[in-house]
Amino acid sequence: MAYRREEGCSVVEMECAALAAVAQLRGILWGQLLFTAGTLADVEVYDQRNWGADSFSFALHLCLEMLTTLEKDGKATHF
Repeated sequence: MAYRREEGCSVVEMECAALAAVAQLRGILWGQLLFTAGTLADVEVYDQRNWGADSFSFALHLCLEMLTTLEKDGKATHF
């Protein structure tokens, strides 16, 4: 973590980045909605925050609402 902080990073998300790289390599349309409930920004003072249980339902509904309208080639696509 110290190395990434020295680079100026405040967030590092490796799994999404790896999937995005594969999609780009294969030339396919890909997207991911990320939901985070915790942080390791200060491991000495870690606040578990109930693993996001208080906001999970709201975030899920918001993501589903966003997915109902996608834009491809400048045209809205409704599902």
